[in-house]
Amino acid sequence: MLVKRSSMFRFQLIKWFSSFHKYVLIKSNGRLMHNLLGHNMLLLENVGRKTSQIHQTPLLYIKSSESTFLTVGSFGGHPKHPAWFLNIKDIKKTNLIVKGKKLSVDIHILSGNEKKEAWRKLVLEYPGFSRYQEKTSRPIPVIEFTVSND
Repeated sequence: MLVKRSSMFRFQLIKWFSSFHKYVLIKSNGRLMHNLLGHNMLLLENVGRKTSQIHQTPLLYIKSSESTFLTVGSFGGHPKHPAWFLNIKDIKKTNLIVKGKKLSVDIHILSGNEKKEAWRKLVLEYPGFSRYQEKTSRPIPVIEFTVSND
């Protein structure tokens, strides 16, 4: 019983902190808490495909170049894709907020060797991604955001 309560408390604490982190990141426009436990975080702005409302989603990322950001649609290894990924998978452009700066970006969902190389880099940054892939039968998408020139 003690283990069950401890595990429930841990889950509730993680859930609370995640909500708090998202709140601070959004309210500060990405200027505060953009680094979480040594991992870079950005805000993805996306329009809900059902609601047409603008959503801001915190995502762990790595930079693959000065103007390119990589992230994954892991959803913690959940069987379904995260809503934010479904919102962006059929569009070409969106906005990111990185360290308080709003950037217009082109969206590219990687495949083949590009995806393998990016996945390797992302797993080096956060090994949990490989555990998430083991938990689900769906391929976890790797997304590249490139700062738009227009």
